[in-house]
Amino acid sequence: IQENLAARAQKMGEVVGAIKDTRDAEENEAIRKAIAERELKESERLTREAEYRRSLVEEKKQVQREYVASETLRKAQERHLLKWDMMQRFKQEEVDRKFELTKRKERRRVLLDNRNTYKKQMVEVLEMKKQEREMDKLAVQRAAEAWSADDKAFLQYADDVIQESRRIGRPIEPLQRIVKEYKKRNNLEPKVKLPPLLRSRVPIAQACHPKCADSCSETISTKQIES
Repeated sequence: IQENLAARAQKMGEVVGAIKDTRDAEENEAIRKAIAERELKESERLTREAEYRRSLVEEKKQVQREYVASETLRKAQERHLLKWDMMQRFKQEEVDRKFELTKRKERRRVLLDNRNTYKKQMVEVLEMKKQEREMDKLAVQRAAEAWSADDKAFLQYADDVIQESRRIGRPIEPLQRIVKEYKKRNNLEPKVKLPPLLRSRVPIAQACHPKCADSCSETISTKQIES
């Protein structure tokens, strides 16, 4: 009986031990599963956090890349606009320079044309004045010749009358006074020559007729009258 009890107790102990082992194993498995689940969740959380951080980093890098690309494009466009502006300014300066050069050339051409025209006009005016002077001289000369012929004819006639009066015994003083007055009025009396120091070098003009002494352009110089 004792042996049976002992065997039974031993068997019960084994059963209890087996039950305990089973319970321990189940508890350990449950703990292991719990730990595994916790570790899995933690790993998933860490993975999500790492993925989030990576996405943030990638997003930041993308933003930086876009910013760099935008700045590069902006600077390129700015350089292009600056280059274009400089080219336009250079072209405008070149256009202005050529325009100013053209204006200067045109002003010089107009000035030269005006100068040449003025020279031609001066030559024409001088030639016309020369021709007018020649015509005036010719007219004065012809008038002087005509007057000289008239004067000679009158004086010759007066001399004949005086001679005839002297021959027949008539008074000749009235006739001589008339001749003297005629010579004085027509500048036919002999000129008194001045010494060289008192003689003027300025030609003195004589009117073609006493009535137009102030306005007539047809004048006779002293030398012409003396001749």
